[in-house]
Amino acid sequence: ATPSGGAATSKEGGAASSGSKSDEVEDHWTPLRIERAARRGYDMRQSKGGQWELKISMANIEPPLTKVGMERYCTWLRERLSDFREEHGAEPLHSCRGEIDFSHDKMTNEMLWMLLETLAQNEVHIALLKLFANEISQGGVLAICEFIRSNSDAGPVHELHLSQNEIDDDAALELLSTLHSLSTRYPPKRPDGRPVPVWVRLNRNAIRDSAKVLRDLHAEGISSCPAPSSQGCGPTRCARPDCPLLHLDLGEERSDPASDAEAGDRAKRSRGGRKRQRDRERRRGAGAACEDRSGEDSAPRL
Repeated sequence: ATPSGGAATSKEGGAASSGSKSDEVEDHWTPLRIERAARRGYDMRQSKGGQWELKISMANIEPPLTKVGMERYCTWLRERLSDFREEHGAEPLHSCRGEIDFSHDKMTNEMLWMLLETLAQNEVHIALLKLFANEISQGGVLAICEFIRSNSDAGPVHELHLSQNEIDDDAALELLSTLHSLSTRYPPKRPDGRPVPVWVRLNRNAIRDSAKVLRDLHAEGISSCPAPSSQGCGPTRCARPDCPLLHLDLGEERSDPASDAEAGDRAKRSRGGRKRQRDRERRRGAGAACEDRSGEDSAPRL
């Protein structure tokens, strides 16, 4: 969803005035450029079974969207969703299994508020929200919490990809507690009626004590699973017989430090054993070579 290049122009089509680099980047996102990028990243279609599905792909935008660019994008998106509602009614938006991808966009908290407010105003079902590798901190998490609470006529969120942001311990707890407070909607159900944990990725953030976060969650009665793929867990199923609220990755070290030390010792011993074996082989080779030379010296000369 990368817009076409070219010199930055004003809305009226004239050359942009000289200024700072940030001004030039902001001027790049004219309404025309926003519309081009938005159209490329927007897909609303109906499946053979009649289910409407929405995909918005705006990841890795270059140059990154600015506040002005996001305002213009939300204006475009609001008009598009409003037109769809007038033609098809509200119900398809309530159950459209939306997939929203704004990853790697340097998105700020304020920009996230704009986007989620636009989606909530139109009661759009967002099943998958990809926001990893941005600049989201506590303010952005509060925007997500407000969206989850207020967008109650639409389907629940199934996946939250929030890694590589600036989310701290308190913000993480706020988000997960919000999901816990909506027990009639979470854990969500798949189309076949099976409950499945919310897939939450919070690794590589500003969380300082993931072990304490987990303890606080369990103290509040919030169940979670680390989603080990080796045991068959994934976004659409959990290997546990009871369905926890969360498939949660906080980026914590899941291995035991004592086990790590023991494994390191075993590796050192293994390396040492291989070195001793190589030394023995070299000594045997050298000894065989000496015997060959000794045999040559004692052999009769013709």
